[in-house]
Amino acid sequence: MGETVETGNNLWPVVLLGLYWAYLLIWHERQQNRQKALFSSGLPPPNNKERDGRNGGAPLSAANTPLEFDEENFLIGAANAYEFILEAYAAGNLDALAQMVSPEVLQAFAEDIHTRQAKGERLLLTFVSLKDPLIVRTKFDDAAAEITVRFEADIFVSEGTSATSDEPVGPLAAIDVWTFSRTRKAKGRSWTLIATETA
Repeated sequence: MGETVETGNNLWPVVLLGLYWAYLLIWHERQQNRQKALFSSGLPPPNNKERDGRNGGAPLSAANTPLEFDEENFLIGAANAYEFILEAYAAGNLDALAQMVSPEVLQAFAEDIHTRQAKGERLLLTFVSLKDPLIVRTKFDDAAAEITVRFEADIFVSEGTSATSDEPVGPLAAIDVWTFSRTRKAKGRSWTLIATETA
């Protein structure tokens, strides 16, 4: 009887470890799927024109957009990318950023991150709210497509150093205009952040 109870007690750490590993595997798979699904929409048609406008503007209207381009899905992916990229920037995760942004944008982010790290500073971001993003400009040609999106978000920011506790500086109202690009020869269906601007 005593041996049975002791065996049961010894199994709990194994069960807990198994549950922990299962959680880690699920979390890792969700993160990978999130990255893969950031821009799973197709590519708009080449029309060699650049236009300004909001959602539903001429370049993305049903009349001249192929079925494989899903504007709604693109904007969902853009919103996910906005959060993902800013969180990676705050965490100083250059490897994650390199998969999402152009070399020029990566260099700008890297300089800010290295400056912050050299000062022993840290940055924490928590999204409070993110309004539906809007397409404000499109540019399509035979080589590539560019879509510029306006984001409006309330973000809670905490700043601090390794020697001090984090100091809250928020929530802040952020308005950013980001341009995403995808070449027509690119493999897969991913878009790359090629320019950032603060409105």
